[in-house]
Amino acid sequence: MTDISKYKSVAIKIDVYNKAKPMAQKKYMSMGSYLHYLIDKEHEQENNQPNLQNGEDHDVRSTDQR
Repeated sequence: MTDISKYKSVAIKIDVYNKAKPMAQKKYMSMGSYLHYLIDKEHEQENNQPNLQNGEDHDVRSTDQR
């Protein structure tokens, strides 16, 4: 029996699974390990970025109304 204090199930759409599965296999990872890898990578990238409000990362905004 799976220890529910250590693991959670996650549902993804079949089309997303079908895209991710070959990517995981290419890195010799299970789907769980691959998701772990992707989430850790994104989390690290997020924590290395300044905490900006929505839209503050755009230095130039076009005011040209065509």
